[in-house]
Amino acid sequence: MQSLSQTLEEAVTFDRDGVTSVDWDTYDRPRLWSLGVGEATQGPTAAAVANAVAVATGIRVRTLPMTPERLRVSAGG
Repeated sequence: MQSLSQTLEEAVTFDRDGVTSVDWDTYDRPRLWSLGVGEATQGPTAAAVANAVAVATGIRVRTLPMTPERLRVSAGG
């Protein structure tokens, strides 16, 4: 789940002054504890999702997270 979330949704946030997600509490789900077990699967999960998107749509997305906006940009529209 962590790898899918990082692939499809999670991102470091910024404003004009720099990074706004400066710690784990402001980065992701502040009321839930981090379990620290998903990191090893991040690369293969992102690659599998990217390949599935490419096969299904013909769009090759190379930037995470793979948001709908990024799919549109990668598709040229």
